[in-house]
Amino acid sequence: MTMPLNSPLPANGGYEEAETFNSLGAWLYGRGELQHAAHALLQALAIRPAWTHALNNLGLVWRAQNRMAEAEASFRRAIALEPDCVPARNNLAVLLWKLRRLPEAESE
Repeated sequence: MTMPLNSPLPANGGYEEAETFNSLGAWLYGRGELQHAAHALLQALAIRPAWTHALNNLGLVWRAQNRMAEAEASFRRAIALEPDCVPARNNLAVLLWKLRRLPEAESE
């Protein structure tokens, strides 16, 4: 199920739908279905653009797809929105370590 970006949100602000897409994305990521996981997480973020949990999950998917620049941007956006978001900080540090950007990784 995809929701066009210009469609009106349900009365609850679309939070339940966003949570469904996020859960689906996390489940698909766990199964290794990375393209479908990214699509589901992007749907969640189309509904709730500032949701740090979905941004972090999307960063994990992109990192698994070796889309390092997109993964870094996703983790950094989550951190910008919620500076104490430990999962995003940890995942950014792992990404930076994998990219051999050790001083930056250590600062996270």
